[in-house]
Amino acid sequence: MEEDYLQEKSHIKKVYIVWFGGEPLLEMNKIESFVKLFRSKLPMMVLHQKLITNGSLIESNIQRIQNLQIDEVQITLDGFEAIHNKSRRFLGTEDCFTLVLDSIKCISSKNIPCIIRTNIDTNNIDQMVEFYNFLRSELEEYLEYVSFYPALIRDYNSLSRAEFSAEFYEKFIRLKGLLGVKTAIKNIGFFCDYYLKSAMVVTPLLDVYKCTAQIGQITKSIGSIYDTRALLKALENCGVECIMSNKKCMKCCYLPLCYGGCVALTHSNRCQFFQSEILAEIQYECR
Repeated sequence: MEEDYLQEKSHIKKVYIVWFGGEPLLEMNKIESFVKLFRSKLPMMVLHQKLITNGSLIESNIQRIQNLQIDEVQITLDGFEAIHNKSRRFLGTEDCFTLVLDSIKCISSKNIPCIIRTNIDTNNIDQMVEFYNFLRSELEEYLEYVSFYPALIRDYNSLSRAEFSAEFYEKFIRLKGLLGVKTAIKNIGFFCDYYLKSAMVVTPLLDVYKCTAQIGQITKSIGSIYDTRALLKALENCGVECIMSNKKCMKCCYLPLCYGGCVALTHSNRCQFFQSEILAEIQYECR
């Protein structure tokens, strides 16, 4: 990152960085250099860091993670061994499930909050209650630092989530309730970082996007860290005004719950994506 960009942002008192990939721990030296630069140029700034990792390199890097003062770590575990080992393979081991589980224990044992994300679809939804009960038992001594994040798989290339039935949504909502995860109607006011003018996604080549789902789509890039002035101007054009200027959104009764939906989709698709889930949550909560 250019140092003059940091100077432009010297008034900011808090910065939230999410390290993600690929696998970010493969570039630990760069992460450490970046954090060192931030802290030297903006010594009064509060730096909050989240690490999203596949869990394969946690134990070999745990001391460096602690030194960086990472605030939370997110690791994906998609189900029991048969499912996870099939969907996520690491070089050098066939039992990725056990390696990831050990990484979760390693992180939590250092009093670093660990979020376990599980990608959920029709293939594994029926196993999830049993799976989460297993995790709670296996991680019992670490539960103070473990939280669960059940996430519906989003196919940004398909039309919608129409393939999910009402029965599927009910199972998913019940699962969220079991885990204490807020449903949309209990989480009013939360919206995507896309609409924050100061939020950006920076690639290894220092191209800048507003959303991780847009990475690689050159036409979606809003600039480069190398061109600070142009980037700052582009960021000024991103914000909640994008929603406020959309007449269809402003008239929609779902707006307080979806806040414009997912910008990675076209407008018509994002409505279909979220309305069925929100409606299912409302019906479930109002029983």
